[in-house]
Amino acid sequence: MKIAVAATAALLQAGLLELALAQNLEAGSVPRIYPRKEEGSDCGKWHFNCKGAESACNNACYHVKCVDQKSETMVYDSKNNEQKHRENSGCQTTGGSVCDAFPFSQKLHDPFRSSEESKGKDYSCDEWPMAMIKQDDFKDGKYRNSLRCIPTEENDNAGRQLQEFIAGKDGMRDRTCKGKLKDGDRFKVTFETKDADQDKMPFCVKKTCDNDGYEFRMTKKTARKGDLRFPYDAGRDNHYTVAGLDRDILQCSVVIHRRRNAQFDIELFDWMKKSVKKETQHIEDPNGFVIAKGLPADLAIIKTGSIGTRLSFNYGAHEFFKFDAGKGDFAWDTDSVGQSRQFRKNRDETDDEKDAMYCRVGNVDRMHKPEQRIECFFPCYAKQ
Repeated sequence: MKIAVAATAALLQAGLLELALAQNLEAGSVPRIYPRKEEGSDCGKWHFNCKGAESACNNACYHVKCVDQKSETMVYDSKNNEQKHRENSGCQTTGGSVCDAFPFSQKLHDPFRSSEESKGKDYSCDEWPMAMIKQDDFKDGKYRNSLRCIPTEENDNAGRQLQEFIAGKDGMRDRTCKGKLKDGDRFKVTFETKDADQDKMPFCVKKTCDNDGYEFRMTKKTARKGDLRFPYDAGRDNHYTVAGLDRDILQCSVVIHRRRNAQFDIELFDWMKKSVKKETQHIEDPNGFVIAKGLPADLAIIKTGSIGTRLSFNYGAHEFFKFDAGKGDFAWDTDSVGQSRQFRKNRDETDDEKDAMYCRVGNVDRMHKPEQRIECFFPCYAKQ
């Protein structure tokens, strides 16, 4: 079979190149035709200054060193796909940021709120590669982006630096392209750590890939733009895991009816909101504890006084209540608050509308026998 010369010329003129000339056209095979691909220019290096953006550098270094070394070379995407890339990374969903939704904010964001350095700071989701970089769409199970909940000011600083490099700000060392980058232009990133707080960026300055428990990734996107809601719905919402753990973070809950001072009626619910265990236990000691079994890991319930006083919890408790954030253990109490758009606590002493209680704590009913209902939601894992 022969292709008409005029038709071939038209294809070439339209730029629809390459003809599969190596195929045996005479034998009847059809030539494969590809659109011409713009390779873009090599625009040198972007020197990412980590000072004031330490957490963003730390996340980037983890991905480059421990996940995909090729990600230090980036290709600019000028097609206004930033929102799409954020949704494909898992940072952003129709339900908001993953760093602003239980159970993920509890596990991956809220621990930072308790430190003196972080009090009053706003946190947001950081992804590497960044949203201005060309990337394939997410596929379930694929390790597309490294995610981390970091201070918003550091996240913004990192984004501003990249925007300046893209725009061609004067004085950019080792930038070899003139003017604004064009779609498909590529460049390599290096991390300047000398003047930064190196304690905040161990993945950049130390030879380690041991996750500190706060590097995570999306493993499943259940809708086109992704979704998160409260209570978390494992069948309809995005799935995430702590990097290296390979078990999705899910949401379990416990309902406790305290009766008088010592009796605890306990009911455990798994990530499918199914009741898995009901039992009654007694804690006679004012500072004693019980272990509730029925979920993939044990839940320690720790008493601090009489009915109406605070209860403490440790899910995945090990000996002596030591716990390891990198292995999935989680500790909290009935006073714990975190960040969640869906589950808020209204308090007179703060104007932070994102504050949310981990537990719904009822008043003590003293009309008959003293009784109190407590319901807590917490991050958990399915059985391996």
